[in-house]
Amino acid sequence: MLDGVRIVWGERPEDKQCDMWVKRIIVFLAVGFFLFFLITQPVAAANAVRALFSGLAVVFRSLIIFFQALANPG
Repeated sequence: MLDGVRIVWGERPEDKQCDMWVKRIIVFLAVGFFLFFLITQPVAAANAVRALFSGLAVVFRSLIIFFQALANPG
C-alpha cells in the first residue's frame, strides 16, 4: 500500500553535516584561544595547565580512595 515510503526516526543527514561544521568551528576557536593565550601570556598559561593537572590529580586520588573504601568496609 505504501511502496517506496520510508519512515526514519532520528537525525537527518543535513543535521549531521551542520553538527560537523559547528564542532569544527568550536574546536578551531578553542585551539586559537589556547594558542593566543599561550603566546601572549606564557606564565599564566603554564599556571592554568598546572592547576588543571592538579585538579585532575585530586579527582583521581579521591576516586581511588572511594573505591578502596568500597573494597575494605571496615
